[in-house]
Amino acid sequence: MVVTFFYSYLGMQLLNDKNVRLKCLVLAIFTVKIAYNIVREGVGI
Repeated sequence: MVVTFFYSYLGMQLLNDKNVRLKCLVLAIFTVKIAYNIVREGVGI
């Protein structure tokens, strides 16, 4: 998935800054939750 690759790349670039790393982690988790909700709505479960 393009979005996942983008966040992974961004995370690798900013790996040295713990604050930025934490923000990226939270943002990634939030994005995964949104994606999961979209997929669940699409499937109709």
